[in-house]
Amino acid sequence: MATKEQMHYTALGDSLTVGFGSSSGEGFVEKFRRRLEADTGAEIQSHNFGVNGATSLDIAKHVIENQQIQEMLKVSKWITITAGGNDLLRAAEPYFRDGTTDALKKAIHSYRLHLQQLLHFILDLKRGRESFDVFLLTIYNPIPYAEEARIWVRRFNRPLKYLQSPYITVVPVHEAFGLKEEIEGLLCEDYIHPNDSGYRLMEESLFQTYKQVTAKH
Repeated sequence: MATKEQMHYTALGDSLTVGFGSSSGEGFVEKFRRRLEADTGAEIQSHNFGVNGATSLDIAKHVIENQQIQEMLKVSKWITITAGGNDLLRAAEPYFRDGTTDALKKAIHSYRLHLQQLLHFILDLKRGRESFDVFLLTIYNPIPYAEEARIWVRRFNRPLKYLQSPYITVVPVHEAFGLKEEIEGLLCEDYIHPNDSGYRLMEESLFQTYKQVTAKH
């Protein structure tokens, strides 16, 4: 029997990459790995470096300071990143407390800078290597009935489109969640993180984006 080709997939990010809120704890990462195996016929090894509660700064530092992560990134054909949710949640605290938006505006700026730093670092690691794809997952809105939440989630997601390149693609998770009338059915008991259905929707959005990118190669 012929040996299957081995390929690598690295997941970076926050609690969404960890899979917090899912019944099995696997979230979208393991689901996407299985879809990759079925689609490519290869043996896909996934490397999950998600950290609960991580901000975009934490994620960038985690990668830049960790040689193990860097080695996995070098050999990975696919890389996914979830970031920004904790930046938004922390910056929203003073807004809900006293109505000031300064922290939210600063958070959007720093979020974009940290993502740029992370992506530039990854591209430097991958320079001269075979083709690869980085997928940036947008932030979904867990409280779509609140106008303020809709506005600020859109503002956080807006910079991502300027980070796209031949190697970097944005995954429209925000739009996928926004099409669902009953978003509560996609969230776990904390009403912030996805449940199993929410993670399936994230993975489906990611896989469809992957298929679109693959068709262009």
